[in-house]
Amino acid sequence: MKINLYNAYTIKLLFKACVFVLLFILSSLSPTAQTDSTSAPDSGKTRINILGATVIERNPEISDASRLIGDVKLAFDDAILTCDSAYRFDDGRFEVFGHVVISQEPFTKLRADYGVLDPDTGSVYINGGVTFNHEELNISCPSLTYNLDTKLVSYYERATIIEGDRRLSSNLGVYSSITNRLYAGDNVEIVELKDVIQSDSLSIDRNSKSLRLYKSSYLEINGAIINCEKGEFNGETGIGWFSGGASMMDDQGLLAGDSIVVNRDKNEGMAWGHVMISDSSRTLNVKGSFASRTENYDLVTGLSDKLVQIVNIEGFDTLKM
Repeated sequence: MKINLYNAYTIKLLFKACVFVLLFILSSLSPTAQTDSTSAPDSGKTRINILGATVIERNPEISDASRLIGDVKLAFDDAILTCDSAYRFDDGRFEVFGHVVISQEPFTKLRADYGVLDPDTGSVYINGGVTFNHEELNISCPSLTYNLDTKLVSYYERATIIEGDRRLSSNLGVYSSITNRLYAGDNVEIVELKDVIQSDSLSIDRNSKSLRLYKSSYLEINGAIINCEKGEFNGETGIGWFSGGASMMDDQGLLAGDSIVVNRDKNEGMAWGHVMISDSSRTLNVKGSFASRTENYDLVTGLSDKLVQIVNIEGFDTLKM
């Protein structure tokens, strides 16, 4: 009899333990356990957690979204978002309103009036008084998209980008806060102190202080005017390469060719292809296949089938050598 009672008691304990484990598993899978996030960690989506809000309400008769009001704070990846109010939709998207601020360590901060967080793409779209700050670089524009994983900023409306004395404006652009590289297109203009650059498409590498030109461009750098179709220029060394009917005009005169290399710090340059150089008065033009210019002299060479030509514009004289 004692054995039977002991067995019954043991079975009762085991039954209670099984019920407890089952309830624990079910509670971890219940919808209420995930009301603060878009999905489980292994869903492939960006996890968005609700860290705080003064009021959280939901009225299915009005909207299919939960409403967060007052001092809203969200966390996703390594970023924190604060705003005045927000909507959380069943698909995991968040629509945020008023004094939107996104901070991502270590040096990135975004501000806007409105935004949409998309957990599927891991990105946020913001508009209205938009600013993006990364280290010393500041972007101001009507709207932009920022990917929290790749740390890419994309804008499709006129934007102004300021860093130190440099001010860049363009209609299109992509900036990576990982590589510190900016691609800008469609009516690009850069103003830095007395230097001016206008181009249809270019990129800037903030690490190497270098500039690449991909389409027709006009440059005023260190007192020289440069025109080209493509080119590269290093702001630290003052050395640049330009092609596509490239030319440079400075106080020494004109240096032009199919491609040219210039050193603005030393006032030197070389040209290849259909070369022409002239003095500052532009009265004497010298044409050839290669040209080299220094502060002290100009050198022009030709080929056996393409001799050097010296043309005096005032007297219409031509000398072939």
